[in-house]
Amino acid sequence: MADKKSSGNDVGVAVSWSLNGVKAKIKSRLLSSADQWGSTKLQEQNLQSERHVELHQAGTRSLVKIFETATKTLSAEISDNPALALRVLKAIERHTAAIENIEGTLPFAFEEIRRSMTDEDVPDTGPDTLDQKFLDRYGTYAGQASDEVLREKWGRVLASEIKKPGTFSLKTLRIIDELEPTTAQLFERLCEAKLGSSVPSILSSLSNHEIWELQEAGLVRTTEIGYHWSFGKGGTDADGRGSWICDFGTVYGIYVVIGPGLTIGNQLSDTLLKMHGEFPAIDIFSLTDVGISIASILPNRDREAILALKAAFTKAYPEVELDIYQRDSDGKGGPLKAN
Repeated sequence: MADKKSSGNDVGVAVSWSLNGVKAKIKSRLLSSADQWGSTKLQEQNLQSERHVELHQAGTRSLVKIFETATKTLSAEISDNPALALRVLKAIERHTAAIENIEGTLPFAFEEIRRSMTDEDVPDTGPDTLDQKFLDRYGTYAGQASDEVLREKWGRVLASEIKKPGTFSLKTLRIIDELEPTTAQLFERLCEAKLGSSVPSILSSLSNHEIWELQEAGLVRTTEIGYHWSFGKGGTDADGRGSWICDFGTVYGIYVVIGPGLTIGNQLSDTLLKMHGEFPAIDIFSLTDVGISIASILPNRDREAILALKAAFTKAYPEVELDIYQRDSDGKGGPLKAN
């Protein structure tokens, strides 16, 4: 995806995709974020055949001047104090390693933004730059990302924050940093069936103990009675049959025609639909605010999840008429669009 190249005294990462088509606000936040660490900067170069976004590990000449000045100032102390000289060298090494690690996350952020350039739910609004507190804390954690797995994770975090500022609180960044790999893998498995901010329990492959682990990690909400998505009353067809509908907080939804074969149990039954008050509902695992933020760095699988949920409904109610609908930008429901 990226290759190292050198230009004079600057060393950089060339990313072979264009910023053409990236919304103005997102582009501004991307460029200003990359400019944050060590005076790094992004420069777009017009080439005959393609455009490259070149990330320079800039500030090299400035650092040289700083080192020269610091050497003159500290030369006497360093010459008489080897321990101080060693501490200075180690500090420089740590700073250099941190900058390299942060730069290593940026190609992943670029790629994630490139993939979402056509997403309708990514508005071209908001501030031109990211919050400084976020950038400072991001630099602390991403500066420790010394392997590709960690760099990809933090690159996705940065991309999500650029697309929607305020997605990640400082608390959420800390939890992401401290999240055990096994817990992260469990959460990723759960989110394979995520619809909006929740997961229909019938689609989850996790055991009760694994769900408990995610609850203990603060990623899934805890309640004694469980959470559910309620259906509402839909329209009536030409035959006078009513229906139940539910959109799960996404553009996708399911409608179920009311008729023979539609068994709705009580809250303790093992049926797919259970009555909660006046309306039927399905059981879900609800993500916490932290869980929702972390889930934003994972691939959006709402479409796959709604298709899987339809299959679960069809299996549970083989004689019942049901289908998926999809809302457009005006909120009007219609048939599921081609992928």
